[in-house]
Amino acid sequence: MRCQSKTQALGRLAVHQDDCGMLRTFFDAPLRNLAMNLELSTETLHPFQDGFYPPGSPLGLVNSPLEHGQTQHIAIIDSRVDDLITLVASINDAEVFILNHDQDGIEQISKILTNRQSISSLHVISHGSSGNIWLGNASLNVDSLAGYAHHLQAWGNSLTPDGDLLFYGCNVAANHLGKVFIEQVSQLAGADVAASTDLTGKADLGGDWEFEELVGTVETDGILSAVAQETYNGVLGTFSFANFTSTSGLRLNGNAGQAGTALRLTPAKRSQSGSAFSIVPIALTADTSFQTQFQFQLSGGTTGADGFAFVLQNNARGNQAIGSANGNLGLGGPQTGTRTRIDKSLAIEFDTFKNPWDPNNNHIAIVRDGRVNTP
Repeated sequence: MRCQSKTQALGRLAVHQDDCGMLRTFFDAPLRNLAMNLELSTETLHPFQDGFYPPGSPLGLVNSPLEHGQTQHIAIIDSRVDDLITLVASINDAEVFILNHDQDGIEQISKILTNRQSISSLHVISHGSSGNIWLGNASLNVDSLAGYAHHLQAWGNSLTPDGDLLFYGCNVAANHLGKVFIEQVSQLAGADVAASTDLTGKADLGGDWEFEELVGTVETDGILSAVAQETYNGVLGTFSFANFTSTSGLRLNGNAGQAGTALRLTPAKRSQSGSAFSIVPIALTADTSFQTQFQFQLSGGTTGADGFAFVLQNNARGNQAIGSANGNLGLGGPQTGTRTRIDKSLAIEFDTFKNPWDPNNNHIAIVRDGRVNTP
């Protein structure tokens, strides 16, 4: 992750790997090398928006163009999305509710829709990833749909027979997993569903406001004003990959590349280094917390790559940062040149080769400012 300035801390998650010549099986495992099956899920938790949400209330109605219960359109916004003020202010023809991030968002939506009928469209605005959207402290995805089936059916009962359910979130319908997700949602809710297959949000960050994937006939347009679409200063995504069929949202540097469903940071050649960074910075402040989950497996012969690292960084090169090869792990290196040490960083290294400065050939260490050779 990457941080910029004291008042606007921005985060990026990076995965670095260096290769001494034996890395053909990084996510692609036929040979005797260092191999990884990696699942990443990084969620940034933002401070609760008390200014928009009645303290102690399970729901927050913040904007209604008509008397409560008379509108045909409802917008649901997760309280953790960036630039919440812009989103709320831009919606003029719907009731707007803010979800409490400390409670199950699927259950909150069901409470909002209790005793509601003839809703033409339900707009759900939150951070998403392929086949997944975050709602409060819960995640609606292919794995959790069965447990929430009765909630989706209740949502559908509140919609008109041709009602629409629109998900505003990055990559929600991306890849096969995303398509399966929105198809199952459509079946459970009995509704037409729209979602995006790429980044949703600010164009300068690679986003747009198009719904590229539809199930059924979606007749409802997006609910955000044209001005909001131009001025919104973020994207509605999380850093989450079950596999790397698509590397949308990532900046690949050096020798990194996509290999089928794998993210291969270095090929089977000597003195290689690669890095993969989130294109979109994630806001980090003194009040922000985040969590990262990953799984990997190291297997193969007794020689090969030096290892890899997960990095938080505020380097001037941003998502193009990359260090040198061999024992530098794509993180360390000289201070001048094309692949220099990534300073202003904090990393966890997984080191599998003993260099002169290493305690052994199999260790985990915390590394500051890319100084891999500093005890």
